[in-house]
Amino acid sequence: MKKLSKESIRNDIEEFPDSDPRESSEKLGISESGIQYSIKPLGVTYKKTLHPAKADLEKRFMFCQRIKLREKNGYLLGRKYITPQKKRRPQRSD
Repeated sequence: MKKLSKESIRNDIEEFPDSDPRESSEKLGISESGIQYSIKPLGVTYKKTLHPAKADLEKRFMFCQRIKLREKNGYLLGRKYITPQKKRRPQRSD
């Protein structure tokens, strides 16, 4: 893996604020742990949101497409893998 300057990592974060460390590492060609190690002194945190922006329909559409792609590829969202939910049988109340 190659070593990048903190400035190039900061520029990537500013240009793509919604990308996570995995996506940033693929774009920049360094390891995911290298990204995380480099952003810690910069004070950058990553927070997942599962709610699309309601005001902008284009952003909402892109958000939904990104979630569907992650579901399809089985990527982690939060701390759990997304899997299809099983239908539960209704419980009988006696």
